[in-house]
Amino acid sequence: MRKPLIITTAALVAALAAFGGVALADETPSPVSAPKVSLDQAVKTALGTVAGGWVESADFDRDGDRQVWEIDVITADGAERELAVDAATGKVLSANDTDGDDDSDDDDQDD
Repeated sequence: MRKPLIITTAALVAALAAFGGVALADETPSPVSAPKVSLDQAVKTALGTVAGGWVESADFDRDGDRQVWEIDVITADGAERELAVDAATGKVLSANDTDGDDDSDDDDQDD
């Protein structure tokens, strides 16, 4: 009677170890390597795209598998543009006008 219980328990422990480890592996983020394009290079690229502007802020982020520098630039006329610069190639991926709404909800209010 104890033998089936021991075998069942051993099988359960083995299954949890195998599948629990896989679940943990999926949740562990891949290591971030240093960007090939420095912050200074990305800022120069952004300012070359927005003539007469100045950098308000810059952040390093990942967009899926791609590493990007997200750079907010204030234009000469006071408008804000958000640029995404590829941290591997230095190319501008996007340059969007923003309305000053710095959050992700739809209320058009700064948070």
